[in-house]
Amino acid sequence: MDAGDSGDSGDSGDSGDSGDSGDSGDSGDSGDALRDQHKSTLASKAVALAERASVVIACLALPPSDESEGFDRRHLDLPTEQTDLLAELAEVNPNVVVVLANGGAVCVTPWQRHSRAILERWLSGQATGGAVADLLFGRANPSGRLTETVPVRLQDTPACLNFSGEAGHVRYGEGVFVGYRAYDATDREVSYPFGHGLSYSPSPTPT
Repeated sequence: MDAGDSGDSGDSGDSGDSGDSGDSGDSGDSGDALRDQHKSTLASKAVALAERASVVIACLALPPSDESEGFDRRHLDLPTEQTDLLAELAEVNPNVVVVLANGGAVCVTPWQRHSRAILERWLSGQATGGAVADLLFGRANPSGRLTETVPVRLQDTPACLNFSGEAGHVRYGEGVFVGYRAYDATDREVSYPFGHGLSYSPSPTPT
């Protein structure tokens, strides 16, 4: 699992339990082929294990090539190889819990039907492995709330028509209707609204 992005918040996880690992070197075409074969083998093993398990925990994440410092994201989608694997896991076991690792919102519409629950952990640092385990197994209450809206699709976002600016200048064509204000003003359907959150216990509604 990713502990942080590849910018200033990057985290090697040397003294933690982020669970992140991988080869960042350049091995050329032969290395790419080996990695693809390795991924395919791992995917097959994951499906076989899922078929025998009572519950599947699928950790999905945005790679550094999709989000980091110095550039803007061009889409809100998870990698296809991950969502394809999720569909395969759900086909052999309907009890799939998705744990998301991402620095910004991702569209869940194409794949959330393959999961019974989604835990959004963002990029939560070195000790994220233990924290996620505590939440999943009920030792801690997942009482957080979304700090941003999760749209149904990229085209529904308020800034979509103005992205990515003109001649190096950012144009805020939506005016004051940024974020949740735009969704409220247009009564636009969203996957999960700003402030959404579920927990194991009831919480009082502010008045």
